[in-house]
Amino acid sequence: MPFRPPQVFSLPPLFVAGACLLVALLPLDAGAWGSGHDDIVREIIERLPADLRESFSAEMIEEAIHHQSHYPDNFDPFLPEDVGETAVAKLAAAGVTKRYDLHSERGMAEAFLRLVDAMRERDAAHTALWIAAYSHVIADMAACNHDPLVHTATYGWAEWKVKLPSGERDFSQLRPLLDLAGSAHDPAGGEAAFEAAIERMRLEDSGQKPAEILAEIMLYGQSGADFCAPRGVRVLEGAAGWIDRQDPDARKMLWNNIGELGAWAVVRTLRDVAIARR
Repeated sequence: MPFRPPQVFSLPPLFVAGACLLVALLPLDAGAWGSGHDDIVREIIERLPADLRESFSAEMIEEAIHHQSHYPDNFDPFLPEDVGETAVAKLAAAGVTKRYDLHSERGMAEAFLRLVDAMRERDAAHTALWIAAYSHVIADMAACNHDPLVHTATYGWAEWKVKLPSGERDFSQLRPLLDLAGSAHDPAGGEAAFEAAIERMRLEDSGQKPAEILAEIMLYGQSGADFCAPRGVRVLEGAAGWIDRQDPDARKMLWNNIGELGAWAVVRTLRDVAIARR
């Protein structure tokens, strides 16, 4: 019997080309939490020390929650009328010239230092802005749509309306649940799970000085990704199970995991605000 070499598994060239094209079509610069940033700032402000919280007017709080929580997601330069001339100069000296630069390691450290300055100057408006902006870049580090699979589901499968296992629903129907906002104020249990995670994950202020925490701040990208890694798939699995099968255990899995991802940012911002006040 003649020798037959073992067959080697391979994908058809057209399939490979098509898959590469689909991956290329995914956005390279997709945002992290959407309106979930509003929920994070809302929870932070509610938990600030009373004297600090009361220094903000109702208008400042509204602006911080709904607008300044998204301040870093913009490529405009820093403006003196927003952050003050001194802050603009210090940011420029550090090479942080655009609002989007706050997402970088240096940018996160600069956001914290500008928060320190605003508090020392007792400038309530600038303090509120920097708390909101700083919370944004921290939150992005653990946002679940930075997980490769959740990212693909959010920006690829949802757009293409890939079917869920039942064949009756598709990924576009679960996409809203992949943002923290889809759970954070859900009275059926998502809101409670988010708040419970914040209380459970609270960080103690160990008395560090602002300069002593800069290295930790600049590593939030790595520590956030590490925290997100095991939770991203659970978020997607929970959302899919709830939308496709109305499985209450799947929804609970979603609530618990996405709540912890949001809480990760809340507790770090609160701890760092306490340090910045010294």
